[in-house]
Amino acid sequence: MELLMAVLMELRINGRIVARCTDVCFEAKNPRCKCICGGNNHGKGYNAAVENTLREADEWLARWREEHGGMDPEVEVTNGQMALFEIERSRK
Repeated sequence: MELLMAVLMELRINGRIVARCTDVCFEAKNPRCKCICGGNNHGKGYNAAVENTLREADEWLARWREEHGGMDPEVEVTNGQMALFEIERSRK
């Protein structure tokens, strides 16, 4: 049986994943969160995490950019299976 990871938000630079929020976060039982959501999806379950991600993805991206010197990653926001919406990359 193949296990698939549900990815709600993923940031990539040159094709390399630099940050993401996955089922490891939103189905978590432990108290620590190290992903792009900053703890907003941590242990909340799939449905709440999708709603949080749709509502807060722009804010999470802005915070990540600020923490990483304005780097401009490729961004994908999904419902775990397909893109939910596109976030426009900043213009240089």
